[in-house]
Amino acid sequence: MKVFKAIIEGSNLSGKDSIGHILEQQFTECTKVVIHSYYRPGLAQMFQSRPEKMIEYGQKRLSLLLPLFLHSLDPLIFLRFHITDWVYLKLFYQQANLDYQKIEDQLNQAKVALVVLTLSDQAIEKRLEERKRQGKTGPWDKDKTSLIEKRDAYQEVFQKSRLKHKLLLDTSSTIPSEAAEKIIQWWHSLKL
Repeated sequence: MKVFKAIIEGSNLSGKDSIGHILEQQFTECTKVVIHSYYRPGLAQMFQSRPEKMIEYGQKRLSLLLPLFLHSLDPLIFLRFHITDWVYLKLFYQQANLDYQKIEDQLNQAKVALVVLTLSDQAIEKRLEERKRQGKTGPWDKDKTSLIEKRDAYQEVFQKSRLKHKLLLDTSSTIPSEAAEKIIQWWHSLKL
């Protein structure tokens, strides 16, 4: 019997948290792991002049989490994993040619599916304005241009990923429950 194991990735405002919450409810006995604080200011300052140390830090962090995918018998959802690592190193340290093959080989072995959420320029603008109207601040409170740049980086890295089972899902005009249902239907169609 196949077990739902997925990494949900995407730029800010793409719907990761909402969709992840719904997926967690759909799969009983599911474990959801949320990785926050990628390259927070303290880390960025600590490694500012030594991007190779930041790369090493990210690789160690990911390697420590890989056994969860390899040995879990229960459904498993990760919000953010190596794609976010890849994107942030690309954007903040201009490290474009990173090699995640060993990690992706192990993820393929564990039959992990990758879902990268994306959205249109108009959806980014609309969601950014909604957050501002609600008085919410956070990593998405930057300008639209930086959010588009990040979204584009996720799409580029998605194309480079060697994971066997991957889905690029546009959430521009879907509500989280519809997006979660699309992910579930897609996953059920996979021959794992």
